[in-house]
Amino acid sequence: MPFIRHVVLVNLHFNESDPRTKEFFDETKKVYGTGAIPEVKKYHHYKQIIDETDYRYGFVLDFESQEAFDICIKHPLALEYNKKYWNSNFLKDCLETNLVEFD
Repeated sequence: MPFIRHVVLVNLHFNESDPRTKEFFDETKKVYGTGAIPEVKKYHHYKQIIDETDYRYGFVLDFESQEAFDICIKHPLALEYNKKYWNSNFLKDCLETNLVEFD
């Protein structure tokens, strides 16, 4: 199975200075970027710096395989995170994609 890069672009209902924006990304990093879910090999989050896009923030998770991705999304920490932050009033817009390298 190929390496998977899971890319997520989001807009939140809050501006950058709102404490809930920091909470969202702190919790995202806590769940996906600290080794709590070992299938996530790398995590980074970003802020958009150009105005020509519809999304203000993004984060990237790397997985060694589709199996690792599937395990991650069923992990209890991921399910709880999704319940609290993903399926809530935090997200205004979202675009997700899984990318694999090709020749």
